This record gives sequence, C-alpha cells and structure tokens, in this order.
Amino acid sequence: MVRTVYVPVLPTTRAARRAYEHMDASVRCWIEPLWTVVPRVGPERLRDAPPVSDPETDETLLSDWLAPRVNDLIETMGDNPGWVDAAHVERLIHGSADSLWHLAVKSRLRLVTGPERAPRHQRYAADLTFLSGRSLGIRLALHEPLDPHGSLRPQLLDLIDRLCLPPSRLDLILDLGPVTDAGEAVKTALIAIDLLGALVPWRTLVLTAGAFPRGMDDIDIQPTRTAVRHDWRLHHLVRTARPGTRSQFAGVTCGPGACDVRAKSVTRSQGGSGKSRAVPRGGAARLGGGGGEPKELPPIMSGGGRMGIWRRFDPGEAKKPKSKDKRQVPVELVVRQALRRLKLPKPVIRTSPGEDFVQVVHVPTWMWVDRSTWGPVSTSAEVEGAKVTATARPRRAVWSMGEGGQVVCLGPGTPYSDAYSPNATSPDCGYTYRRASLSAPGRAYTVSVQVTWDVEWHEGGQAGVVPGLVMTAERRLVVDEVQTVVTR
Repeated sequence: MVRTVYVPVLPTTRAARRAYEHMDASVRCWIEPLWTVVPRVGPERLRDAPPVSDPETDETLLSDWLAPRVNDLIETMGDNPGWVDAAHVERLIHGSADSLWHLAVKSRLRLVTGPERAPRHQRYAADLTFLSGRSLGIRLALHEPLDPHGSLRPQLLDLIDRLCLPPSRLDLILDLGPVTDAGEAVKTALIAIDLLGALVPWRTLVLTAGAFPRGMDDIDIQPTRTAVRHDWRLHHLVRTARPGTRSQFAGVTCGPGACDVRAKSVTRSQGGSGKSRAVPRGGAARLGGGGGEPKELPPIMSGGGRMGIWRRFDPGEAKKPKSKDKRQVPVELVVRQALRRLKLPKPVIRTSPGEDFVQVVHVPTWMWVDRSTWGPVSTSAEVEGAKVTATARPRRAVWSMGEGGQVVCLGPGTPYSDAYSPNATSPDCGYTYRRASLSAPGRAYTVSVQVTWDVEWHEGGQAGVVPGLVMTAERRLVVDEVQTVVTR
C-alpha cells in the first residue's frame, strides 16, 4: 500500500512533547517524529561530528536525569512509531543503558546511529535493535556540494557490514540540515538518493531537511512575517524529479518555544506490487516495506539462567554457496554449547573495615569485588565445523547492604589503601550505615553483591549478545555504634 507520512525532527524537550501531544489523533497517525535527545550538559554537537571533549562524565547523574525524560517520551508516543537519536548521551554506555533498553523494548521508537560514531556505540545500537525486533536508523549528514566519488558510499557499506543487520531492518536517513537554497539542496538530495538509495534494499528512505521557524517568544517582533520554508519547496522538487522514490519527507520544524508540524510529505510505495491503496485517516500508524516489523520479539532461550540469544546477520552470508552435503548446524546450538563451557567466577567480597572488624555507624564503608573475579572470561565451542567464540564481561555490581540500602556500582570498586583518609568516602562504590545491626538476625547484616555479565559471541560473520547473566555472593557484617563518654 501507499503511506503518506511526515517526519518532523524534534528535540526531546517539554515544549516539543506538548506540541506533539496536542495534535489531533487523526493527524498524529500520519506523523513519525525523529526525536533528538538533548544533552544534559554542554552545547549540542554538530550534525555529523562528536564533540572534541565530551562534557558529560558522570554516569550516575546522566542515568538519573535521562530515565524520567525517556519515560515521558515513551508515554507521549504511546503506540506510535518514530526514531530516537541518542548521540548526545550514548557515549556513557552505563549511564544510558537502562533508558535505551526501555526505548527498545517498551515503545515503537527505533534507535539511530551513524558512520561518524564509535564502533562500540554502533554495535550496541544494533544489539538493542535485535532485541526490539524493529529497524535501526542510519543518519547521514549531507553537505553541499556532495561528491559522488567521495568516501560516503564506502563508509556506509563498512557500517552496514559492522552492524550485521539485514537491509530490511535498516532505515536510511539523509540529513541535509537547515535549507536556505532549495535549488542547491535538491542537487545534493538527488545525488544522495541516486548514489545511496539503491545501495541496498532499505526498509525506508527518509530525507530530512528543514528551516527553523521563529518561536512564540518573538511574536511581538514583526508579527506579520512568514518564514520561507525552503525545505517544503525541496520536497516538491525531489518529488517532481524522482516521482517513484520510496521515501519519507522530514522537516526540522522545532524552534525555541514553538513547534510547527504541518504535514508535507512524499508518498512511498509499500510492498512489491506498486499499486496504491488509500489509508483511512485515524487508523493505526503502521509501517510497511522491506521486511516489516515482527509482532513478537526474538526468542528468549533459557539454560543455566535466563538468557537471550539474538542472531546477527552477515550481509555476505547470502552470497556464500550452500553445501548440499554438509548439514547446517543452528548457530544457537553452538552458542549454548559455548555458554555451558563458560565458567563465570563467583565474586569475592572485600570491604574496609574488613570482614574481621566491626563496621561503624556514620563512618564510610568501602566495598569492592576482588580483581581476580572481575574481568573478561572467554571460551569457544565447535559443532560440525561451526565454531563460536564467547567472551563475558562484567557490566555492573549491585550491592544489598542488609539494612535496606542498595548501591549500584559500574565497576568492581576501589580498594581502600593508606593513601586515603580514614574518614574518606569511596570514589565509586561505598556505603554509610545509619543503624547498628544489633536487632538483625545473629546481630549482623547479610551483605550480598550481584555481578551482571554480558556475553558477546562470534561465529564467522555472525555475532550477538547474551545479556544479564548474574553471579552472586554474600557475607555477614557486624555494624555497631561508637559511644563517646565525656568526663570532667
């Protein structure tokens, strides 16, 4: 069928969310926004370049700041689709992990990556895309003039190989940025569509281009002035020049304090027949084309704990000749074999004051996991010529302190040494008791730690992640109060 949609590029601000929420439902179902997560600190980056020095350094502060904003965005979007570009926050993987996970599994929003980003961030976005069962957006910044023989095409092919996703689960987002001359911009757009649009059978091709309208704060200044929307003229020029292009049109339409989401878009054909069919207004916002979006998530396999195994796609796999004499071994079977052989160490708890000493109320306690039980662990398995290499890495340690408190540490913790003051607080993994353990069973608190491991596996051109394997340990700590007696 043919679907006409509009893709506004919006920041994840309260004003933009309210503008989207206040639209009539019959209009919202024709809009699929590209949300850009704004940075917590520092200025926004350029379209296609990471900042020279990332001002965001605190994982915990980022996590606490990002979680409610992502929840608000998920609530705003409801069951409507769109994209989310988390370039400003994805560099701190631990700080953004929970929020990006929720975006992937609790909404119909799709994550976005790009060739200028670090490979580990690209792979992380691809793994979350596997988990969601949806598609991944690849956002390319286009500059005028665009060189057809430049490095953009090889960079895009390298990124596709690195992501290991089938093209039917990739959305190409061509970003022209603010448009001031539609005549020049259309040349760049057409070159990009011809050069990159046919590179692989994309699920969706999106052309983003926009002018920034005045906000409502400026309404008293030249109230009769109307901003020229060069991006809309670009839309009509592209549509006239490439009437058969299967694409969506996007406009950067949000300025300080105001958002304008009047729909102007290109129709894109869905399915292989090329026939047009009307989509009733007010209907559910559904996407077609390419491989579509599966209704169910990839299977969660269990064995020795609850684990997820998501198969990665090798673009070259389809080109490899299939052997009729050799039985094909499911990669999941080999991954399971490797996981059975993987021996994750039980964490060894260390504290200061030590286990043989009494912890003191209102005096900082340092906790850490012994380094011998924290680090990458690798193994491999081979079944009928199919070999899988699996590497497990600890992601975080969650400490339960016995009196109701809990501490999440994004590393093993720092061992205490004489270099620190006796009253110093641990820089990354510490706790201060508020009550003595006299009323606890055995007059001691039971302290436990859960270390979460993620396992990355590789088999030929395929790869995947098994997240959330947990190893636990516990010990008893006595906590007492120090009484001060003053004599005269």
